[in-house]
Amino acid sequence: MGNTFILGGIILPNQETLIQKFFSRQGRLNRKPYLLRMLVILLLLTLITLPIVTDTILSEGYFYFSLACFLVIAYASLNLQIRRLQDMGQKSTYAYVLFALSIVFRNFAAISLLLLIIDLYICFAPGTLGPNPY
Repeated sequence: MGNTFILGGIILPNQETLIQKFFSRQGRLNRKPYLLRMLVILLLLTLITLPIVTDTILSEGYFYFSLACFLVIAYASLNLQIRRLQDMGQKSTYAYVLFALSIVFRNFAAISLLLLIIDLYICFAPGTLGPNPY
């Protein structure tokens, strides 16, 4: 079946798959699911970078593995932010601009602090009520 989820023999239609939850740009994303999914991403980033930060694993293979994981996680994070902005009635272009700024200005404390404040606003600001273009 197309978009169904089976739980204990009961078929539940229209449940998002794990891939759709993190990699889809379609639709809206409320505050609570956004926060929970971003916490999952933060946990994954911590688990991947911890061996590098603590000098436990310094092999070239692990470096490429962690780089690939980081790119996948960054893509998922961008998609989540796009859906969250759509829930707020904003354009997805803002997510691309914020993503580019976070890469270009990652070593500037003032810009990083501003981006953190914007991220917190995106996380906790209410979405638009009722239907919106997204």
